[in-house]
Amino acid sequence: MIQWILKNIICHEFETRVGKGHRMKDGHDYKKDPVPAMHLVWEISPYCEEEQDAEGEQQYQYKRVHMLICGPNNYVYVTTQVETIDMDGEQSFEPMEIIGYHDSCWRDSVDRFIRDNRHKLMQLRCSGSLFGWHDVYDLTPEEVEYLGKVEQWRRNKWGKDEVLPPELVSSNPIQKRWVR
Repeated sequence: MIQWILKNIICHEFETRVGKGHRMKDGHDYKKDPVPAMHLVWEISPYCEEEQDAEGEQQYQYKRVHMLICGPNNYVYVTTQVETIDMDGEQSFEPMEIIGYHDSCWRDSVDRFIRDNRHKLMQLRCSGSLFGWHDVYDLTPEEVEYLGKVEQWRRNKWGKDEVLPPELVSSNPIQKRWVR
């Protein structure tokens, strides 16, 4: 029940504060105009069993999952990217993953993420405010183009068990927003 409520709050906030279809509006310049996106930061518990090593010790100082929800056209992207700070203070990122891209079923992606990770989610916060729970910022045309490239790669590899190619991992312009 709580998961369903949380998913509905997130999706409603996206639809009312951010929305979709920005590139379809009259006067929008595809190459220059930014597209708004919703950014959520999920704190992951270092104390749940799957986040510990064989001796039951913490493997990192903290782990966060950055969720980005963006609807440049009629379809909405839902992406996640894991950020980790290890015990030596080194920051690292796993490749960005598109967990949903659809005109209506994107909400199911948010729900599935919450449901699948409910046992280890600790906190929902934003990076731009002390008291907020999400950020809304404008993605540049380059960042939106990157999402399109990742989605194209995902569609082409459908059914294959492959990882994101290094050239897509290293060229992620969105990740630069989260580097400290």
